[in-house]
Amino acid sequence: HIANTYCALSVLKICGADLARVHKPQIIAALKYYQNDKTGCFQCTSYEIGQAEEDVRFIYCACCISDYLNDWSGFNKEKAIEYLINCQHYEGGFSWVEGGEAHSGLTYCVIASLKMLKALDKIKDRDGLTEYLISRLSFGWNGRIGKLSDTCYSFWNIATLSILELDVEKCVDIEETAKFIFACQKERGGFAKFLTSKGSDVVHTLYSCLLYTSPSPRDQRGSRMPSSA
Repeated sequence: HIANTYCALSVLKICGADLARVHKPQIIAALKYYQNDKTGCFQCTSYEIGQAEEDVRFIYCACCISDYLNDWSGFNKEKAIEYLINCQHYEGGFSWVEGGEAHSGLTYCVIASLKMLKALDKIKDRDGLTEYLISRLSFGWNGRIGKLSDTCYSFWNIATLSILELDVEKCVDIEETAKFIFACQKERGGFAKFLTSKGSDVVHTLYSCLLYTSPSPRDQRGSRMPSSA
């Protein structure tokens, strides 16, 4: 499973493990079996094409794997780039598949992939993308138009703005972001999905902490969150 492979390599990198023990040639060689030759997209398993989920999340996984292992020979990059670019929605964000609804988490997957593929210059509507991301902020961030604010989307939206090398502190109200995240912290520790959630969970705690501890792209020494947080 391509997502499990990505996660396993991520954990090894975080733990400082020696990737020399990883079967790199076999992993890279396997990537072509996940890619749809016609569309350029990836599916989650190496089952026969059309027999498993296929969307931009798995292109992102393929890009991360290739970047970790420093070998981009495993798949057709141009076809993948073409597919990613064509997933931009009229709202400005990107969808999981061509013609789908814009979604901040999937927009992150697309933009992070294009960054690794050195193809950010191919985005068709960059102004629309920026406007879509910034407009996700109310009190907290949401992932789609008309949806409730959710702690994990603080990461997806702000991280995407950072990859685009925009001045995040000037684009959005970081103080409001911090207030929302800490309003979702629960007594037993951790962060919840919504303000109204009864308890915290690991996933939303992870993304809340990733945002809070991640440095600004202009200052690798400090957090992008306000000192008052």
